Amino acid sequence: MYRGYYEYLQHPDPSFPVIFHHTTFAQENGGFIPHWHEAMELLYFISGSGTAFIDGASFRVKSGDLVVSGFGSMHSMQEIEANTKYICLILEPSLCELTGFQPEQLQISPHIHDRAAAVKIEHIGREFQHQQTHYKNAIKLEVAALLIHLMRYHASGSETQEKLSDSKTAMVKQVVALLQEEYRQPLSLPDLAARTGFSHYYLCHTFREVTGYSISKYLNMLRCNNAQKLLFSGWSVSEAALSCGFENLSYFTRMYKRCIGHAPSQDKQNPVKKPPTYGKMFHYT
Repeated sequence: MYRGYYEYLQHPDPSFPVIFHHTTFAQENGGFIPHWHEAMELLYFISGSGTAFIDGASFRVKSGDLVVSGFGSMHSMQEIEANTKYICLILEPSLCELTGFQPEQLQISPHIHDRAAAVKIEHIGREFQHQQTHYKNAIKLEVAALLIHLMRYHASGSETQEKLSDSKTAMVKQVVALLQEEYRQPLSLPDLAARTGFSHYYLCHTFREVTGYSISKYLNMLRCNNAQKLLFSGWSVSEAALSCGFENLSYFTRMYKRCIGHAPSQDKQNPVKKPPTYGKMFHYT
């Protein structure tokens, strides 16, 4: 597994490897940058719309849709409308033992509109909310029922297309890993092409195909997200900019406004104890 934007999921209770939360994007044109993890992630859209990218496939999602990102899949969202609301359910591979499937066997279509699946997710949400006696065991059984339902009615198809997608996604993960490790340094597209062994055209074309973003746009979002964490920690605007690879302060401010939705001085003047729940979220105009 590459060391790039690999999201390490921390569970307060390792014996209960499920994460559940509601998310609302207040601003127009929000999203989160490409990332992956070993868990399966399901997003059920309650209202609003956006564009999902999963391992190179893209599709417009709206209210009532379910987006499924499999174990290790590169995924992101962009162009999310203001006030879009969705439920996020993240499932660790260990939960598969309840279904009788191995993680690699859980190949599910990434874009689904299925009211029965949505009802199961809503049931899981209510168990999380009320936390009655034995709610963790109840949630595990609900999750198993959900996965079996999705495999029964929405198993994915073509192995050839999946192999092609896997190859491209692996290349993008390699590039993301390099950007994650060296975003503080000056980086050029010719340099990235030379270091990864791909042509300039293939590198740029495939990165955009898989993620929905140009490499330069991704790099700016990555730098701004990390700069925001430094501002939350008490760094000055100029210190955060320089530390995250911005040599020009005015350019940093302009990019920060695009990616985060407001000026960096606002996060410096009104710091919070920790970054938002999902640091990968952004606003891009």
